[in-house]
Amino acid sequence: MTVYDSSTSPSTLWNEGGVTVTGNLSCENENAYVYNGNNHTISVAGNLSLINNNDLVYNNGTVNVSGNIFMTNTSAEIINNDSLLCAGDFEMTAGGAFHNNDNGIASITGKTYIYNTNSRWMNDGHYTTGSFENKNCEQVFNNCYMTVLGEFYLGNKPGEDLGHCYFILDGGEDKSGAYVEANSFTFGKLADLWLGNKSF
Repeated sequence: MTVYDSSTSPSTLWNEGGVTVTGNLSCENENAYVYNGNNHTISVAGNLSLINNNDLVYNNGTVNVSGNIFMTNTSAEIINNDSLLCAGDFEMTAGGAFHNNDNGIASITGKTYIYNTNSRWMNDGHYTTGSFENKNCEQVFNNCYMTVLGEFYLGNKPGEDLGHCYFILDGGEDKSGAYVEANSFTFGKLADLWLGNKSF
């Protein structure tokens, strides 16, 4: 299924029931939107891809992706207010913004891979991933609870020179705290880890 805008107005998939996509779900061209309502479900048997400018997935229910999630444009955005489930990888290799809000629960079975200076990843809820890798991105903020079942890799690997990255951990004044629990942690090159208020 492709959500494809016209030349004069955005195109929107608005779900207040149940949507099952038997293949891939792609947002293409500018201003292609997917809205999932409270307590409703979108199931995608393949990949979820946000390909162009201003593509948006706004989730207030459950989005269940059996494949991978790809964000391939600087101004594409995913906002999760409830449950985002992905059986594959989550890749931000060409920019884009991801925000897991206060009540959001995001679960990525595979790898979370952030590699672009224009990407922005923020977690204010509960985020679980099989592994996590950040390189060349200075806008990665964990303000709540994060679990990495495998390796957490921050920075460039030996032989790489892909740019500087930050991982910022900050529980804030109005939160109970922020943490990252990982099976292993590797501190690579050109990387900074910032520990803010109520972080551990």
